[in-house]
Amino acid sequence: MITGFEIYEFIRPNLGVIDFHGETNADIKSFENIKKYEDVLYYMLQDLEDVFDETKNRGEYSAKEINKESKRIILLIKEKIENMGVDE
Repeated sequence: MITGFEIYEFIRPNLGVIDFHGETNADIKSFENIKKYEDVLYYMLQDLEDVFDETKNRGEYSAKEINKESKRIILLIKEKIENMGVDE
């Protein structure tokens, strides 16, 4: 079975570089690539939210496990974002 990290390594080249270069053309490309990251992150988070909501009040063992795991991941991402130190 392919891992999430292996999938990331596969798609990352297609997302493009998002490094700051200090050169206008390269930085414009990084800016454009950041929008790709936004789309991927948004839709993946939406999928997690959807499955969390779908399984929230289900009684089946598998639903409870899916709900617990999706919640764990959502909270992990929330903690990561809170620890980034980004202010509005």
